[in-house]
Amino acid sequence: MDTLVTCKAVSTTPDFFVTTTRGIRRSSQCSFLSGNIGNFPNLLHSRQRGICANRKSKRCGSALGSTCLDEKILVSNRGEIAVRVIRTAHEMGIPCVAVHSTIDKDALHVRLADEAVCIGEAQSSQSYLFIPNILSAAVSRNCTMLHPGYGFLSENAMFVEMCREQGINFIGPNADSIRAMGDKSTARDTMKKAGVPTVPGSDGLLKSTEEAIKVASKIGYPVMIKATAGGGGRGMRLAKEPEEFVRLLQRPH
Repeated sequence: MDTLVTCKAVSTTPDFFVTTTRGIRRSSQCSFLSGNIGNFPNLLHSRQRGICANRKSKRCGSALGSTCLDEKILVSNRGEIAVRVIRTAHEMGIPCVAVHSTIDKDALHVRLADEAVCIGEAQSSQSYLFIPNILSAAVSRNCTMLHPGYGFLSENAMFVEMCREQGINFIGPNADSIRAMGDKSTARDTMKKAGVPTVPGSDGLLKSTEEAIKVASKIGYPVMIKATAGGGGRGMRLAKEPEEFVRLLQRPH
């Protein structure tokens, strides 16, 4: 669905076997889970469940404002953002666990981290987006916090809730905030109710081409068509006049 705004304004258990290489604690092989996300809680061993319970009893305040001992951050991302998070955490004296796919095993963020865990194949859906493997890595390495970086699972409300269930502090918005702001139409409505100024645009989702044409004419061209579930520029189409607007509106996202 679209909204409209003006332009004017190998399967293993969750236990990981480790060796030491150049000071970094690594998985000796790429040990990752396969299966259904819904089954993940049942895969935790009793020892790991005890770790989670102990973690919950020590939880304090916000993640980065915590004063608890034995903190450790799992960084569930790769590339530049993972490097930045790890460097900042080290400046704060907090050790980090990096996760990586099979193709990223020699990436900079992996080499900078104190520990590294392979969580799946090169395809993101089988590694950086696969929640059971990420949570398994966090629990098995006794991580108390998780930094999602940006993209991937950083705006996944269910992931935030699952982290909390495992006694892991998610460094970022809470699940309710993500739900309120993740969808463009819902976010716009939330801002209006809060009295925050918004640029002229449609009130909610557009249900027909005829409705869209009326709204665009009222706003005045040029206008921007935005897919409500888009992100990072995806699903955005600039229309400078009515004929182009109709053509772009009917084009697949």
